[in-house]
Amino acid sequence: MKPAHRPRIATPNVLALITLALLAALGCSAKGVEGACAAGATCGGSPVGTWDLAGRCQYPAEHPDQPLGPQEQEKNPLFPSLTPSQAQQTTDGDWCSELYYSPQDNRAPDPNSKIKAVNLWHDAPAVVGGQITFNTDSGGNPTTYSTALDFAGQDITHFAPLCLEFYGAQPTCSDLALNLTDFYAQAAGVDASNNPLPPSFQNIVCQAGSDGGCDCGYDYDVALTDSGSWSFAGSILTETSDPNSYLYNGQQVGSQAPTGLMVASTCQSGDTLTLTGYNGGNLSNAPGLRVLTLSRHM
Repeated sequence: MKPAHRPRIATPNVLALITLALLAALGCSAKGVEGACAAGATCGGSPVGTWDLAGRCQYPAEHPDQPLGPQEQEKNPLFPSLTPSQAQQTTDGDWCSELYYSPQDNRAPDPNSKIKAVNLWHDAPAVVGGQITFNTDSGGNPTTYSTALDFAGQDITHFAPLCLEFYGAQPTCSDLALNLTDFYAQAAGVDASNNPLPPSFQNIVCQAGSDGGCDCGYDYDVALTDSGSWSFAGSILTETSDPNSYLYNGQQVGSQAPTGLMVASTCQSGDTLTLTGYNGGNLSNAPGLRVLTLSRHM
C-alpha cells in the first residue's frame, strides 16, 4: 500500500525566501518599530542655548506601562497624564465617569461645589509648544538643562440623565459645566507659594444632549516641566532629571517620572536643533514623543 500523501512543510530557509519575496513585492514600505516617526538626523553639533519648539513627531501614546502608586490610585480626579484614560466610558468603563453630583453643597463657602467625584475621559494630548535650554559654565562645560513642553487635546463626554440625577440633584447643563470647572480647579491644588496650579481640564462647556442629558466638551492640557544636569558626547545627549523637578501641571506624578537617564540623538545645524529619542526611546520621558525640531530662541 502506498503511504498517504503528506503536505510538504516549508523549511526555515524556504520561509525566509518567501518573506524576502513578499518584502520585495511590497517595496519594503513597512514602518516596523519606528512607527510613524522616522529617526531624525544625527550630525552632532552643539545643543547649547535656548530653543523653541518648531516641529515634532509623536505617535499615539498607549496606556502607561508603570502601574499607578497607592497615592495615585486613591486620588480623585486622577493625576495629569500624557497617556489616555484607562477606559473610555462608552465602551467598557464607567458610563457616568464616576460622577457624584450632590444636591447639596457640603464645602462652604463655595455654593457651586456640588460635584464630589468625577473622572472625565481624555485621549493622549499632543505637544503644541515648548522651550528647552542647555546651560554651560564659564569654561563651556555642560551644567544644567530646563525643559517646558505644553501638551493639549480636546475631548467630549456625555452624561445621561441617570448620571446627573442619581444622587438627587437636577442640574442644568450650565450648572454641570460650572461645577466641573470648580471641581477640577479645587483638585489641582496650589504650589508652595499658595498660587493656584492649572487644572488639567479647562474651558468646559456642556450642552443639552438628545436624551435629556448633557454633552460636555473640554480642553485637556498638561504642562511638562523638568530640569537637571546634562552631558554630551559626539551626537549623544544624556539628561539626568532632578527627581523633584519633573512635574505635570506643577504636580509630582511618580508613575510618569523618569527612572533612569534620558538619552537622545542630536543634530544641530545653524539655528536648528533636532532631538530624536535614542534607540526608539521617548524624549523627556513623554510617552510617544520621538522627535523634536527646535529653533534657536531669538
